[in-house]
Amino acid sequence: MALDATGDGPYGLSHRPKVVQPPQPSYLKDKNMLNRIKTIIIGHEHPAIALTERGRTERFKCHLKGKWKNGKKQTYNLLVMPSLNPLIEGSNVLAQLPQSPFLKTVKDLEAFVVEGDEVYAFGNVDGIIEKKRTER
Repeated sequence: MALDATGDGPYGLSHRPKVVQPPQPSYLKDKNMLNRIKTIIIGHEHPAIALTERGRTERFKCHLKGKWKNGKKQTYNLLVMPSLNPLIEGSNVLAQLPQSPFLKTVKDLEAFVVEGDEVYAFGNVDGIIEKKRTER
């Protein structure tokens, strides 16, 4: 498998990620790119967490962090970036299924919300879903 991205050093970046089967696309000049990449950073999913309390719902853009396994071969660090556009709130990862092939599930990923210069760790998405279930 190959990453539809550009890779420079230990990072692979892609806005609209997709996993493609060999042969690798011709625009990948460096056929060994995937051997150097340790971390894949993707966009397009625009993750967010929607939390409801006393009838009011707040949606927070979030970063997701975890692992992605390339079949049986290599495991990569995975970082999913939120929308950088202030007009796009994002998709609620607690309720909506992801579209990216890198995100068959988001339950094992950790969610982080950045507000100003503060970072808030929300824990695993699965734990957030379970906590919401028990609070009902």
